[in-house]
Amino acid sequence: MTRLPQAGVMAAGFAAGAVLAAWIYRALAADRAEQAAATALAGALLDANRECMKLIGPDGRMLRISEYGAGLMDAESPAQLAGAQWLSFWTGADSVAASTAFAGVLAGQRTSFSGLAHTTTGRPKWWDTRLTSVKDDTGRVVAVLGASLDVTSRSNLLAQLQAKNELMSEMEAHMPLVLYSYSADFQVFHYISAGCSAVFGLEPAQLQRNASARMERVLAEDLEVLRGEMDRIVNDGVEGRAEYRFIRNMVRTTRRC
Repeated sequence: MTRLPQAGVMAAGFAAGAVLAAWIYRALAADRAEQAAATALAGALLDANRECMKLIGPDGRMLRISEYGAGLMDAESPAQLAGAQWLSFWTGADSVAASTAFAGVLAGQRTSFSGLAHTTTGRPKWWDTRLTSVKDDTGRVVAVLGASLDVTSRSNLLAQLQAKNELMSEMEAHMPLVLYSYSADFQVFHYISAGCSAVFGLEPAQLQRNASARMERVLAEDLEVLRGEMDRIVNDGVEGRAEYRFIRNMVRTTRRC
């Protein structure tokens, strides 16, 4: 049996949730009591998803949030967030993005955005959010189904990588060294300082396009030793060094890495 990737499972679950939520509302939204029953049934569906799932009324107030979502929002239970104004969790430019997406979904569109919202305890988190409308038989939007994925760890990692790149640029400006970082399989350069053109005779853009260009210039008699040391560093997770010669403008040069 074919297995969907995790992102595909989430997307399929979200789509199925929208369809079932719409059916529930169409079948049970005749009066206030039945609407409450519909909300309870929709809540059971939301709880089966591993995202922060919530059912939002047209006025922006949360009718129901999943157990898992309540946990992500640092709430004691879904009841703590029942009736809370969903748009109030967003501020600044993110509030504008959330309001725009919500207005779009009330107009019958499927919308999405990314932004920072604080939990009930004031903890900031980054979210990727998708919204879809739930309509009755007349086509009127009676609720909004939202799915928010907590991407805080990913956003923090990107910020750390950016800070490291900025630090490497600062080091490059004050030290006559070539700085570069590889992927673990040596197939991709993550970063290359501008000084590599003076040392290797290759522009950073050339190495970005062809990561093996530097190795192609290493003298054949030194290549095996260099590759062996590179593999040892990756496989053993240790520091290392290698002395090798390479051809730059037809001149033999000795370098250490």
